[in-house]
Order: sequence, then C-alpha cells, then structure tokens
Amino acid sequence: MFGVSGGSGPDMALKSPISGVVVERDATRGENVSTEETLFVVADASEVWVVARAYEQHIPYVSVGMSASLEVRPHAERRWSGAVDYVAPSLDETSRTLPVRVSLSNYDGALRPGMFGTLSIEGGAAGAGLSVPEAAVQSLNDQDVVFVAGDGDRTFEARTVVLGGQAEGRFAILEGLSGTENVVVDGAFILKSELVRGQLADGCVGD
Repeated sequence: MFGVSGGSGPDMALKSPISGVVVERDATRGENVSTEETLFVVADASEVWVVARAYEQHIPYVSVGMSASLEVRPHAERRWSGAVDYVAPSLDETSRTLPVRVSLSNYDGALRPGMFGTLSIEGGAAGAGLSVPEAAVQSLNDQDVVFVAGDGDRTFEARTVVLGGQAEGRFAILEGLSGTENVVVDGAFILKSELVRGQLADGCVGD
C-alpha cells in the first residue's frame, strides 16, 4: 500500500495486486501521470530463477530434470538445491553458450537479483551425463556398440548403445549403459574385428 488510506482530493492510495517488495519507483509526489505509465515495480523474491550458461562442449550432458546446486560468494557456507526446469532451444549468438534455468526457493531473501554464482548440474535420470571416448564406440550391423567386461575372466560383451551429442572427443550415452561397466577403449576396434571374423561367439570372447 502506498499513499493515504482511502484517499481524498489530490491524494490517493495505490495497492499492489501481489505481495512483495518495491524494487523500482518512478513516481514523484505531485507529478501528473497517465494510466500507461509504470510508477512502481513490485517483485516477489520468495522464488528466484537462476540462469546459467553452458558451453557448447557441455550441451550433450544437460537436460531438464537434472539436479543442480548453487553457490554464491556472499554466502559461501550455503548451497541451494533445485532442478533444471528449462534448457533453451538455441545458443546465445554473442556468447555461444546455452541458457539453462533452475528455479530455487528464496524464502529468506538471501539470493538477490544480479548476483553471480556457480551452478553445478549433478545429473538426473538414470544414464544422464554418461559419456565414453570416441574410440570406444564401434559400428556393428548398422548399430552403435561398445565393448564392456563380461562375467567371465577376460571376456567382453558387445553392448548396443544410443548415442547423444559429441563433444571434446567423447559421445554422450543416452541408453545402453548404467555407468557401472568397464568399457574397452583402446582395444575396441580389435574386438569388433574379431567378432566380425566369427571368432566371437554370442558377443563374447575369451582371451
């Protein structure tokens, strides 16, 4: 509420339709204004948006639903937790980065608009954030596969995978790996060649 209660003559009361704090005031006592002018800006800061910028090489590893945590310099002892709720469809042409947004509770008002901080994206759904070196991925029967350690001693299994984006010499893995397997990298092409020549049976080989 701004002004005098009830209002009479040249004085009147202005009431905000939302609860919050005045973050901008363009009104001056005694000036003439029209209905098109903005006199005050009121903000509800109980929940804030944090917008991070992901570099191009990190884009394959960011998706909606991943958990995230924020640290800001004025409150080095605290961390705010949330989840990625928006990933922009295109890069910022100037910075060549991808805007990523996280909504965070700000019940005590400690987070202020304009603050800078570090947002750590920690992964979400099963398989999110998994990646393997390019050399580990082989093409077999028109499918992408990686070789993982089998159940027996010195045995390997050809595992079909679904690839995501490629960055910094690695492929993002969307499906096919849980993240607990030991993946063959340097010898992957040799294992594929042996399998093609028929020296592997049912996708496994003994050494």
